[in-house]
Formats: sequence, structure tokens, C-alpha cells
Amino acid sequence: MLAFMLAAILTWPLAVFAQHPGDVPPWPDTGEPPCADVEASLHDACESREAAREALRARTSREYHAWLANRLVEDGGARNLAIAAQLRAMSLSGALFDNGESLPEIETDARISSWVAQATREGQDDGLVLMLLNRRLSTSDDARLAALRMQWQRIDPGNFMPAMFVAEARASGLDGLPELARGFSKFNVHFVEQLRVVVDAFERHPPDSEQASILLEGEVSTLRRYAATVGVFMIEFPRFVDAMNACRGDALTRTRERRKDCQHLGELFADRSDTLIAHAIGLAILARSADDDAAREAIEARRRLIQWQMGQWQLLSLEPPTAEAEDAAVRALSTATSEIDLMHAGLKHHGIDLIPSPCWKHNPLQ
Repeated sequence: MLAFMLAAILTWPLAVFAQHPGDVPPWPDTGEPPCADVEASLHDACESREAAREALRARTSREYHAWLANRLVEDGGARNLAIAAQLRAMSLSGALFDNGESLPEIETDARISSWVAQATREGQDDGLVLMLLNRRLSTSDDARLAALRMQWQRIDPGNFMPAMFVAEARASGLDGLPELARGFSKFNVHFVEQLRVVVDAFERHPPDSEQASILLEGEVSTLRRYAATVGVFMIEFPRFVDAMNACRGDALTRTRERRKDCQHLGELFADRSDTLIAHAIGLAILARSADDDAAREAIEARRRLIQWQMGQWQLLSLEPPTAEAEDAAVRALSTATSEIDLMHAGLKHHGIDLIPSPCWKHNPLQ
């Protein structure tokens, strides 16, 4: 099982998928909250213990993230600096797996500002660095953020991801995303590359035994799982909802070429992206912009396939990790080029068919 990825996928897609629940696969039920099934007389005590445990984890994560950020700055390099800026922001936010983007003390923190500035100078030709800094600077649409996004576009001209951020900043062009996508050939988040870098950073500077006993539990019970979850929270995704709204209902007839443009946009997300969320949303766009029923049914078959795979992958994340599974995860991460590659490797490692049985029912697009 791809242990460090399985935990990550549980946490990040839900908020984005909720933009249009019918467009993406549902997650299976994972059970009741920890205190839901205790006797009524013990419920308050249980909730208090849970709150105390989470407070301890949050405090420990703040301490560890702040320490790790300093170690990465000592290591040097633009990527380490960009990750350090994210980790320090998390440590100041006061919550586990939260970059605290709305807190003014983070925006004015001297260390974060210094690290971001140095990473920008040293990593101006590194798409991964620019993506990490885009997340850190995403709280304000200032000249520095705009310049960073334009530089990202210049060094990766075929990548639609930075172009979407530029369009968002201009706001008025959001309905024209399908037309804007014409000149692009991919939607690259640097997903696997970022996971490699973040996991490596955590493994170079692991928590001490006391911190590990507090942080590494539940769905993040290994350092790799924990590091991957942190890494996923460092990704800033563009507003997919704008792309979906431009390719549904009356919007499909807004321009003469809109349907074809939406089909190209759907293909960018579904077939030329490195993340599951873009793949799922791309399939929804392709289904809605299909020319006829036959084309729509073909896309729906692909949606059924990914719903099965994502559901099985999530269920695997609930199993305790083993040394063998961790070794398989390391091998997969070293060769994968996309999140789908990681998912397929995890399913195959556990002997789970990538194709569901004919009787398995999925949620068709409404």
C-alpha cells in the first residue's frame, strides 16, 4: 500500500470536490466519529479527552514544524527555503495541517518574508519552487504574487495551471477559460515531484521519539504518511469551479467553438494532468461537453472506473501500514509520474483489480 499517499488523498480533495458534488466520485463511509458510540454519560468526558489529544498534537506539530523549517534553511537551496516558509506558516497558525493563510502575524513574519524572497531569487527557473511560493503568497494579490505567476508561466509555457491563476487574478476572464486553454498542452501540478521533495525533507530531519509518538497516529501513523499529508496542504489549486461553470448548461453555447474548447479543456485535466482531482473534474467536463450519447457513455465508463479505483484506494488507507507496504510505497514514488500511477501501484500491490465487476454500480453524472 502507498502508505504515505493514502492518508494524503483522504484529506485534500473533499473541499474542492464539494464545489460540484455530482461531478466527482463520492467517498465510501469510513465510520463514526471517535466519541459517537460511547454511553451518553461518558460522552462529554470522551470529547474532552479528544480535544486535549488534538490540542497536544497541534502544539507538537507547531514545535516540530518550526524546528524543521530552521533545519531546512540551514540545508540551503530554493526548494528547502520554499518548504521552510510553508512549515513556519503552519507552525504559527496553531492548527495541524493548516498554513494559517488568514493570520496577519504570518504575513508580517520577518523569517517567512526573508525565506520567500531568497527562494524567489534562487528558484526563479524552478517550477516546483514557484508553485510552493504561489501557495505561500496566495493570501494577497500583490505585485510580487503576480510577478511570480507570470514567471511561472514563462518557464513552463505549455502548463495551464499558472495560466489559470493569472486568469483568476484578472477575474473578468474566468468565463473564457475554455478559450484560454487552446494554447496549452498539460495541467502539471508537480504533484509527485513535490511529494518526493517534502518526504525527503522530513526523513532527513525526523521528529524525536516523543514528538513522533504524539504526531504519528491514526491515518498518519508513519512519517511518510505524515509528510505526504503536509506536502499536499502545500499545494494551491486554482478554482476548478470556474472551468466547470464555463462548460455546463447554457455556457456550452456561449460561443461557436465553446463545446470544442471545453472538450480540449476536459482533455487537459483528464488526460494530461498529474493529479486525481484534475482527472475527475476533466472527465466531468468531457461528459457534459460530449457531442452525442455514444461519446457521453464512453466518458461515463471512464468515470465509473475512477470511482471504483479511488474508493478502493481510500479503503486501503484505513489498514495499518506494514514494512512491506512502506517499501512498496518507496519504490512506487521513485518511478511514478502522476498521482494515478501511485494509486494504481497501491491497488496492484494489494491484488485489487483496477476494473470493477460488471455488477458494481457507480454514481453517474447528473
